Amino acid sequence: MKTSNQIKKILTIILTVTIMFPLISLDGSSSEVEGPSMQFSFLDQSNTFYIVSIDPGYQYSTTSSDDGRQLVFLKNGITYYVLNDMSIGFNGTLSTQTILAGDYITGFTPGVYTVHWYPTSQNLGSFVVPTGENSPEIYFYYDTGLHFVYITQTTPGLQYSSGTSVSDANVIFLRDDGTVWYIAHDFSATMSESATLSTSEIQIGDILTNFPSGTYSMIWKPTWSVIGLFNVYEQEFTFKILSPQGGANCSGTVNVEWTDLYDFPDNPDVILFTLEYKTATGTIWNKIVDTFSTSYSWDTTKIPNGVYSLRVSCIINGVGFMASIDGDITVSNQENELEQAQLYGLVDGIPISEVQEQTNSTLENRSVLPIYSVSTQGTPIAYATVGLMSVNDPNMTNGYWMQTFTDQNGRYLFNNLAQGWYHLRASAEGFDSMMMTMFITVDELQEQNFHLRPSLNPSTPSHYTGNRTLIIRAVQDGHVGGSLAVWKNTSTAAYQHEISVYNKDILLSTVEISKDSISFVVSSEEHSGKTIVIDADATVLNPNGNIFITYDGVPINMADDVADVLDPTNDASAEYLFTVGANGVQLLISIPHFSQHSITISSVIEIIGGIYAFILYISVFLLLGIFYITSFFFVRGRKRK
Repeated sequence: MKTSNQIKKILTIILTVTIMFPLISLDGSSSEVEGPSMQFSFLDQSNTFYIVSIDPGYQYSTTSSDDGRQLVFLKNGITYYVLNDMSIGFNGTLSTQTILAGDYITGFTPGVYTVHWYPTSQNLGSFVVPTGENSPEIYFYYDTGLHFVYITQTTPGLQYSSGTSVSDANVIFLRDDGTVWYIAHDFSATMSESATLSTSEIQIGDILTNFPSGTYSMIWKPTWSVIGLFNVYEQEFTFKILSPQGGANCSGTVNVEWTDLYDFPDNPDVILFTLEYKTATGTIWNKIVDTFSTSYSWDTTKIPNGVYSLRVSCIINGVGFMASIDGDITVSNQENELEQAQLYGLVDGIPISEVQEQTNSTLENRSVLPIYSVSTQGTPIAYATVGLMSVNDPNMTNGYWMQTFTDQNGRYLFNNLAQGWYHLRASAEGFDSMMMTMFITVDELQEQNFHLRPSLNPSTPSHYTGNRTLIIRAVQDGHVGGSLAVWKNTSTAAYQHEISVYNKDILLSTVEISKDSISFVVSSEEHSGKTIVIDADATVLNPNGNIFITYDGVPINMADDVADVLDPTNDASAEYLFTVGANGVQLLISIPHFSQHSITISSVIEIIGGIYAFILYISVFLLLGIFYITSFFFVRGRKRK
């Protein structure tokens, strides 16, 4: 569960701690003498600790020296006192003022602090002081039925810990009793300072276990940012999905049933539950229904056959609950029971005069960025690329785009689509791309038009522009099955790829990228030949190198020309052709018949010739040197005679 902007503002900007903590001594036993009950906030923007309320009559310290200390702050084993100037420090003259609601205390540095009443060894609460830097995107929820933290989304490249010791931890959990918990190498929570921590990269689907009861804040330690909150209750709340069970085969209308939560303290009279599903290998959850009931009749004919996960969630008094089935279910309907949808539309360009008029009027006020509205239909764009990515179809997950091109009139059409949410995008040379998300139903033929505006900062034409028209025609003729684009992210230095398919039966998988090397697996249930297009950025394949391609481990020959490689039916064996440009390399690989094939592409710089040239250069230099020395002694000998 990732905090929303509003909740996060409450947590990290006005982090008000209003929990009355149990009276616990440092050794875990109850104190005979109670300290004050206090509520406080840490105000992020002003970096101040604010007393909201406190029992009357208590002082920060009974004397100005540390032997009279009462209210102290603990951080990393260091005790900080409240000084005369109402700042914190570990030495100086202590404040003997009476603690009053409305008091401000300053001087805090980033980290986790425990508010401690020294005379009774009582912890009054904890808070986090962030650095003010942006926190990474980590989304999670706590599954109250299965009792674990589940990572649902994360920024790539993050690690739980940069080393195995607690000082290297990146992700920590602050419990409401002031204890700090880490993620051990087995993904369990631990508070042991000698534990071996996990250095694994944070991945979608990670399961973190072993959290005892309490309220936890997940914290990104490098910036001391609060990522989110969750509660682990000592009382068992049996919130789980009762049916269907994991491993079930489902078809038609399925009754999904789950337990209620009316034994939860101070629960409302009615609870709103959200039922969702996702593909077993996917990461995006799709809402089925919001309901006040604890069951729902789910029509599985609205989604393609495949393997799915189910979950149900609710929020009670600000506390989130979630339950998942233990395992996956298989949806298997007869093909004629599946309803299909169609999507069509027009891609056109806004008249350049309208763009210029809007640009000129906008630039008169240079304090705002240009904003473009679309009020008129422009000129249809032929051969524009239109792609969609479904979050429902298991054949179109993991970065798959289903792509087509517009005809001469700028029209496009997608057939045989399952109902659900789709990402759509349209692009064309010389225009800014446009992207949107929409829900496609099976009840009607749906239309979605794209109005692209001419790019004010046109990019350099791609290195494969010359082949574009021929490739588009081959796609429309059914000869091109899909494409793979690979590049290196300059910000993260990670290799990335994107897959587009023009035929849903084509599957590109197991993509591996390294410097000057690409490998992948291509397969299809359709046995007719197809050509695959690979667009490799110069950060992946060196345009100056020699291109080598193996097909199922065997080198393949080069095609005669573009027309030859784009017709996979005219040769009995695989072949390829490549085009080199300033931005990288485009390769066309013709596959005459399909089952499953492994393809490896490498770019090798020819260094043998360079070595020979160097040896020749050295040899000539030595020969000249020998000639010069010989001539010198020969002339000198003649002079002596």
